[in-house]
Amino acid sequence: SPAVLIGGAVVAGLGGAAVTGLFLRRGQRAAQ
Repeated sequence: SPAVLIGGAVVAGLGGAAVTGLFLRRGQRAAQ
């Protein structure tokens, strides 16, 4: 159903944002 697809897209987006945030935090720590 469309709801499942939308839910999956949202979860994938949040997961990608979390991973990106972790990489950015690691980059900032390395820069400092």
